[in-house]
Amino acid sequence: MESVGRSRLLVAVCLALPVAVALAEPSDAAPAPCGPDDEYAALSAWVGEWQIVEGDRLVGQVQLRSILGGCAFEQVSQRTDGTEELGLIYRDPLTGRWEQRWVSSLGHTGSFELAFEPDGVTISGEIHTPEGARTQVRSRVKPRSGGGFLEELELSDDGGVTYDSPVVTIYLPPGEDASTVRAPTVIPAPTTPPALEPAAPTAPADEPQVAQSSPRVTARTKRNLDAPGAIPMQSPMTLEFKLGSLTDLPPGTSWSTTELTPYEVEGVRIPLVMAARRERRGVTSLELTITLLRRAGSAKVDLAAELLSDGEIVAQGQGRKIALGKLIGSYDLKTGRPFTLRLEVDAKTFADLFADGKRPSVRLTVTVR
Repeated sequence: MESVGRSRLLVAVCLALPVAVALAEPSDAAPAPCGPDDEYAALSAWVGEWQIVEGDRLVGQVQLRSILGGCAFEQVSQRTDGTEELGLIYRDPLTGRWEQRWVSSLGHTGSFELAFEPDGVTISGEIHTPEGARTQVRSRVKPRSGGGFLEELELSDDGGVTYDSPVVTIYLPPGEDASTVRAPTVIPAPTTPPALEPAAPTAPADEPQVAQSSPRVTARTKRNLDAPGAIPMQSPMTLEFKLGSLTDLPPGTSWSTTELTPYEVEGVRIPLVMAARRERRGVTSLELTITLLRRAGSAKVDLAAELLSDGEIVAQGQGRKIALGKLIGSYDLKTGRPFTLRLEVDAKTFADLFADGKRPSVRLTVTVR
């Protein structure tokens, strides 16, 4: 019986081999299953080795190569901080769409879809972290004058309601000197923080503390006397400051201030705030980019902003569960994470806010979870 069983198994294997070979090796007459087209050609332009530049720093190397007979592209990245990333780009034959799956040595994973436009490729999807955070991602990759590519990346922690300011990354050819290149930005240099004045006396426990570090910033929250920091506060922390004139700025630039830097709530500070006027599809908005910095560890932050004129709320916006700390690759442990809120007002109201030299106020409330 044992001999008969082995014979049957041998016959079965021999019969199966030609079928497997026929499936794995198409005949010369059969067309290639992943034949080239315009979309394939757009991705083929990414094939090669590239230097990764963010801001004015070389942060890593990435290699992209075509694999599996042109049915997929493999992306391997190595960053200067030791992080490694692996991506696989392929086209789903059922939907006809190009997709990407991505994983990093930090345990982050991503799933994205690609869309092709005349001047570039857009990538959108979601990143998951080991801590359970979900971050919406959208980026646009386009050719760079002089060689290589530019990528504008935006992140959202509230399901795509609001996105951070774009982070621009340059992918340079291997022979180009990365030290002479800087990723483009429209943000002016931050202002110098003002000298601190003595904090106001501590108020009774049931009363809000009103502390002031400069004539233009007021904190309406309780002091946390047990915490270290220049002006430590308790959550929620509310800071109010006056805007500079936005109507006189050149197009594409932003007004900025670092006056909120001295205030800290549970290790979270606001080292930089930028404000700009934006026109989109006939709607005027005040675009606030608030940089949040966590000194150590990680946290989730709720952020609310109100635009005030003569004490009245003109517009407001909020972001919830903003992840701080080393949860996602874009977070900079030295400079923090920028988060953008757009406060919509009509064009006439916006002009009236700054008419005759008036300066409206912005009130920010930071709640650490």
